[in-house]
Amino acid sequence: MSKVVRVSDGDYKVITQLGGTITLDTGNQIGSVIITGDLTVRGDTTTVESETLTVKDNIIYLNVGEAGAGVSLDYSGIAIERGSLADATILWDETITYTDGLGNSRQGAFSFKEGTQGAGLQTSTIFTGGGDLSFNTGATGTGVLSVSQVPNYESRITDDDDIPNRKYVQDYVLALIAAAPISGFYRYNGTTKLNTGGQAYDTGAGDVESKIEFEVDGSIRTVINNSGLFVNNINLFNNKITTLNNQLTLGANNNLVDVEAVLGLQNQLSAPSSVSGKNIVYSSATQGPGATGLFFTNTTTSDELISRRRSLVFSMIF
Repeated sequence: MSKVVRVSDGDYKVITQLGGTITLDTGNQIGSVIITGDLTVRGDTTTVESETLTVKDNIIYLNVGEAGAGVSLDYSGIAIERGSLADATILWDETITYTDGLGNSRQGAFSFKEGTQGAGLQTSTIFTGGGDLSFNTGATGTGVLSVSQVPNYESRITDDDDIPNRKYVQDYVLALIAAAPISGFYRYNGTTKLNTGGQAYDTGAGDVESKIEFEVDGSIRTVINNSGLFVNNINLFNNKITTLNNQLTLGANNNLVDVEAVLGLQNQLSAPSSVSGKNIVYSSATQGPGATGLFFTNTTTSDELISRRRSLVFSMIF
């Protein structure tokens, strides 16, 4: 039979000895205690041993009554006991300072930990509400943004919005180099590619010879390959300047060409033809009366330059 204690004109209070215990005994883990009004617990510790805890309120307040600017005890959050393993915690940590994606200095952040170490977070989507997502690994140290423990992650990058890793970028660049030709150095006029630019070719199976070509106004003017540098009809290779055809002309705006070393003339097998308006100097292995082997020719005469000793002898004779 139910028993009811009714106090119609005042409060009801149960007092035990100092430090005593009040027990509402409904049996060994059976029955219910129902409180139809608010429950206020003023002790330092509240222990709930229920296997299922249901809370209807949509917000749970922690660190209630804080009077300081921030959490005075530095941390506030939830701790999960893990038996013989380190506890897992979800904490608001006031000791964390950082700069957000907008360049603002911030104080405090959520921290997921396993003991004193950072804990993992498994989720499928992070939504910023339209703002930037900033990964701050700290101004010092060696922290990086990494996709780890994922074999061949680079092979999964197939969409334009996928984030690549270092391996994917390396493979992508090497694949571009392996494809001949690689376009580059092109000049654009607004949105139209003009006929001035350069291309690089690599040596792969079936590819053309390795080289870099530069064209100006539709004509190839410079080529770099295993035979040296070609500019128009001039080739620079192994400390030698040669022409593919025609003659080589050295000119200067001040009408002076300096040679800052010994000038060596290769012996010619035959005398070169004269050229109008020019004196041609050449060397021959067969010396003439001048005993120098240095000859000149022009449109009026051809002769050998005479040595100083022979010039003295000739001056005494003639």
